[in-house]
Amino acid sequence: MKNGNKKEVLHLNETDNRKEVKRKFALWIKESTLDMVQNIYKEDNCSSRSEFIEKAIIFYVTDS
Repeated sequence: MKNGNKKEVLHLNETDNRKEVKRKFALWIKESTLDMVQNIYKEDNCSSRSEFIEKAIIFYVTDS
């Protein structure tokens, strides 16, 4: 599925089992932070760094 030049993919939302569009976008991040993600995302049973970062954001926002 494409929206202009942006790539969009349907994914199942784990919290309420509904399909949701996942969009690709640029993220500016310090190299040291990306290194931390690279070193731990598999230990958290994530299949990608993107999945780890998304889960971390959701955790941070909902656990405050």
